[in-house]
Order: sequence, then C-alpha cells, then structure tokens
Amino acid sequence: MTLTHKEIKKVNGMYDSSGGNAKRAGLMLEGNGIRVTYATIIKYWRDGGRKINYPGGRRISDEEIKQIKEMYKLCEGNSAEAERRLKENGISVTSVTVRTYWKKFFRYELNPQGGKRISAGRYACLEERL
Repeated sequence: MTLTHKEIKKVNGMYDSSGGNAKRAGLMLEGNGIRVTYATIIKYWRDGGRKINYPGGRRISDEEIKQIKEMYKLCEGNSAEAERRLKENGISVTSVTVRTYWKKFFRYELNPQGGKRISAGRYACLEERL
C-alpha cells in the first residue's frame, strides 16, 4: 500500500503526540481512518531521523549507556552481574538490555562450531567498536 503525501505527513505528525511509540501512533491513525503497519510508521520516522520508543520501553540516557558500557570489563562480560550493579547505582535495566548495548559497542569472537558465542552467558571481547 502506497501512502499519499497527506498520509505521510499525518504519520510524521503523530511522532510527538504518540511519544515516539509506533503502536500508539498506529492506533491514533486508525482512529483517523488511516491504516498503516507499525513497520511503516517506524520506517517514515527513521527516515526523518527520529528515535523510536518501543512499547514498554524507556529511553536510556547517554550517561546510562556510558555506565552500561563500563560494566562490560568490570563484570567480565556477565550481564546479570552488570544488571545487579547498575541497579545499585540507580539504573534500572535488564540483563537483556545490557547485552543489547554491549553488542552495539563491542565486537565478539564467534565459536567456529555452530556459530555460537564463546562461554555461555559471557562474551569474549576482542576490541571496542569505534
């Protein structure tokens, strides 16, 4: 389905009123008679340089990201330990979120057998991504 220029403008206009949440924007657009998928909404928002706020999530500040990154070496790649220490510092994130950010900042060595990562639950950091 191709959107008209007017519909695209409405999709982009929903960013602020939905708080960057594509699901909420989709429901609001549907109420206005425009049916689009969440993926389409996200595509137009990303094309416009906007950050996507996924349902149930919150935006993590640059300072929090910096602390998550620092936890990699401090906790020797143990995301559960990093989650616990971050919570002690007032940063509430899950170990899944910790691993997601670590994957963004570090390159990992893969196990040649089956492509699984080395040491279950821990990551072998080769070098920091620039």
